[in-house]
Amino acid sequence: MILSGITDKAALRMARSRNRAVIGRKTGSIIDIYMCKGQCIARLWPVDQLYEPTPQYLRTHEAVIREREIEKWLSLDDVLALKYRAVQSRYNWWEVLGRIHLSREFHSPGTTCGTRLVHIRRLASTWEVRMQHDRPCFARILLLGKKDDNKVGHYWIDNKHREAGLENTLRGQEVINPSHTIDRAVWVSETKTSIFVFSTGVFAEYTRFIIQTFDIETHETMTGESGLYMLTADKPWYLECPIALG
Repeated sequence: MILSGITDKAALRMARSRNRAVIGRKTGSIIDIYMCKGQCIARLWPVDQLYEPTPQYLRTHEAVIREREIEKWLSLDDVLALKYRAVQSRYNWWEVLGRIHLSREFHSPGTTCGTRLVHIRRLASTWEVRMQHDRPCFARILLLGKKDDNKVGHYWIDNKHREAGLENTLRGQEVINPSHTIDRAVWVSETKTSIFVFSTGVFAEYTRFIIQTFDIETHETMTGESGLYMLTADKPWYLECPIALG
């Protein structure tokens, strides 16, 4: 459709705005307005409707719903831990969350487990870390070294990624080398709460850690991970983290 009866400036203004609003339109389709050879063209883009979605589409949809459920269940502490884990990577914190959960939920629906921080305490000569899970699970803590250990334990390296038909080398491969792995010391509340207790003499302040969760029966199949936290008596714990809080 070629629009007529408007000035060149008005046509150009419409072309630049690329009006894609669908509110109030009976069909719900997109109208795309642009300039071509001095004329203002309006194209109607029908919106596809999936009457018979494929099983892969449905599984992807369910995986995204589950990932959003976990995201809404997390607290500010856990979001900042994901930001801390994403430092120096090509990902934002919600993309790190997606990397942790989406593929796992797609291939094994109903198995993923979300984890959030309850508290980190320093009690005399011990650290106590309490975590809560939204599903029963077996939990393990990975201790990764101090934050100023020059990337020891956790960092991101360059890797090839195919995006938009191009192959780019981007900082998108995660490296996790824990110095110690500790199973939970206590579980309570039907295995939905995990408590880790270990010595302050062995693990100094500002040691970083990640919580991993596994299938409650086998203790082998991983069901989820947390962001990157630090052992500290600071309130809140993330005061010394190199992350933007905005």
